[in-house]
Amino acid sequence: MQGHVDRTLRATGVINPKRDAANISIKVIVNNIPKSGAAASGFLTGLTFGAVGTLATDYYDVTIVYKDNQETTITKNYKHALHTTIGNKSAPFPDVEPTSTSDGFATLVEQVLLNFVIDMQNNDFLTNYP
Repeated sequence: MQGHVDRTLRATGVINPKRDAANISIKVIVNNIPKSGAAASGFLTGLTFGAVGTLATDYYDVTIVYKDNQETTITKNYKHALHTTIGNKSAPFPDVEPTSTSDGFATLVEQVLLNFVIDMQNNDFLTNYP
């Protein structure tokens, strides 16, 4: 996950993880929230050889902690979800291109970090960077 975080922050042009390491610290914690009943729906899909498709949704709680060298600590919490289709099942949203689980998770991390940067800038943090 560290690679996803570093690439996303660097791509914003707001934070360079190597250059800004002495001035700020950003800790990202991603927790997957288990969903009850997921095993049963997966079993049904396997039993029918995929004819009955399944939509599995993984929910995530993401906490980002910002600390700077002026003793400022800000904690932001975000919720997100990753949807996976198995067998004969359509995506839950129109016009969505299928992707791998790894790429989907990278997109989830990127979207949360971009929201974090926007939230911080709206509160006058992370605004003085080139």
